[in-house]
Amino acid sequence: MSVLSEVLSQLPGDVAPYVGRLAEQEPAAVDQLRSELRVYSRELAELARTDPQVDAELGLELAGACRTLLERLESPIGPVVHRVVHACIRYFLLDDDADPDTASWLGLDDDVEVFNVVVVALGHGDLRIALD
Repeated sequence: MSVLSEVLSQLPGDVAPYVGRLAEQEPAAVDQLRSELRVYSRELAELARTDPQVDAELGLELAGACRTLLERLESPIGPVVHRVVHACIRYFLLDDDADPDTASWLGLDDDVEVFNVVVVALGHGDLRIALD
């Protein structure tokens, strides 16, 4: 079973199709993903100032964990792993995914679930993020 198949099989039914479609895209360069993570982190922090439903703390923790994963996998990332990591990070960067990130206090939980499944599948389970 490929890493992508393993990841998709462990995700909830409403989340897996999003991640599958993202994995079909041409993966973004590592530097591009890092840049997008920085921008989204700033956006979440700004939104949290005016919207109490946005869990900026969890979002920033997830962004940091994504950056750490990218650091660990750099140079060169195999094509399948690159697609899986791209899909994981892009899923987080999508506000309008299976459970929109900014629609409720729990909006980032599905993003964390995707991240946790991916890091375990890639052998980096120590990066898992606990959900309260």
